[in-house]
Amino acid sequence: MPLRGHAFAGLLCILVCSGAPASNASAQLTTLHDFCSVRLCHDGSQPSGPLLRDPTTGDLYGVTYSGGSALGGALYRLHQMNSRKWRVKLLHSFCSNVNCSDGRNPRGNLIMDTAGNLYGVTEHGGPLQDGVVYELSLENGGYHLTILHTFGVTPDGRLPVAGLTYAGAAFGALYDGISPLFGTTTVGSAPGHAGTIYMLANTGGIWNETVLYNFCSLKNCHDGSSPGSSLLMDSNGNLFGTTLEGGISHYRRQTEGYGVIFELSNPGAPAQSLIVLHSFCTQRPHCTDGSNYSYPFEISISDDIPNTNALTMDAQGNLFGAAPGGGAVKHGCCGVLFKIAADRSPSSYTVVYNFCTKFNCKDGANPNGELLIDSKGTIYGTTLTGGGHNIDAYNLGGGAAFRLSAAGLETLYAFCAVGSCLDGAYPGFGLASDGTTLFGTTILGGPNAINGSLGDGTLFEIAP
Repeated sequence: MPLRGHAFAGLLCILVCSGAPASNASAQLTTLHDFCSVRLCHDGSQPSGPLLRDPTTGDLYGVTYSGGSALGGALYRLHQMNSRKWRVKLLHSFCSNVNCSDGRNPRGNLIMDTAGNLYGVTEHGGPLQDGVVYELSLENGGYHLTILHTFGVTPDGRLPVAGLTYAGAAFGALYDGISPLFGTTTVGSAPGHAGTIYMLANTGGIWNETVLYNFCSLKNCHDGSSPGSSLLMDSNGNLFGTTLEGGISHYRRQTEGYGVIFELSNPGAPAQSLIVLHSFCTQRPHCTDGSNYSYPFEISISDDIPNTNALTMDAQGNLFGAAPGGGAVKHGCCGVLFKIAADRSPSSYTVVYNFCTKFNCKDGANPNGELLIDSKGTIYGTTLTGGGHNIDAYNLGGGAAFRLSAAGLETLYAFCAVGSCLDGAYPGFGLASDGTTLFGTTILGGPNAINGSLGDGTLFEIAP
């Protein structure tokens, strides 16, 4: 199933969280690690980005929004010791330097270069607490963090919540370490602007940042506002992404909107231009085409960590993604999966699945995170809520992992199936795969979700 797109002991929840799958699911889940299972949460707390799988070693890398030895978030590696045991190792604890100059609250996806170095962003920290871009490299047997760019020092945008991309990332190539990197910020570089697309270029070992586009440049932010997802670059170098607000909508004040899907063609060139491929919530009634604006609740963690709906491209050049709101079910409550055909025509946007179609939302609700697409066109992903086990803190269901094929949507696993969400709750960042097994994280829940605690998230494995 080829898909596109010192040590802390990992807690194998063999007795509690694995075994027979939930009654409305078709796969088995094993909890590989329960976050905050180490004293003072030195192993991290509340995952805040998708997993990155090293194609050579099979190790998994990710970030947590809080926890770590300095409590500003953590970058970790999960290594498989044997067939039944995984171990988490803390690679960097953010906010380790004075005034958190090394960054605070990492978010979004990580990328890896051909030498095994990792790159990512933090939402806060840096000289003005507006976030940083960092590189974590292996040196002399240890890990060393280097700041490539600090936001807010110049008029370059602030508060990045999504990671980086580069040429070839969409097709599985590792980063070469020298090509330009591209990302987004949620706050613009000038008054009245609401987010940016930026480029980092390496010239003689020095990284220089350039703002390629300021959102809300059009009246009433019809070009989008507050980009919240990582970017996708096609083989021609064009960038695609989504915004959380802005666009043209029939239902909210025109200065807000429900988000857009955009394309930035020829980024950095004189002929550069941004095109809105679709504005959400333009179909009546109740935003049947989907909505990127908000969720039915705010998870009680810092800055509402979700909103990471990156786009995925199949081999034919079609774009796929998830919108957490809107849809044709229950007055547009529950989200959709969508497709934009390769021709990018005005009519190329279609909804391919409406969530909460099944009783009690057993198929999931509020999809979130990047989708995986295999060579047969089967789509894999996660929903933040739904699944049918409404014992979570918000009584909306703990979310689900799903598979969508020509035969329809199948719920692989519905979370909160055990106790007080001891198997995890709210899988917010999609799935990673080794070609056979699926891996992911939940934002809350886990074996520590007892005695009124919501838990601090898990890292799980699903065998479809």
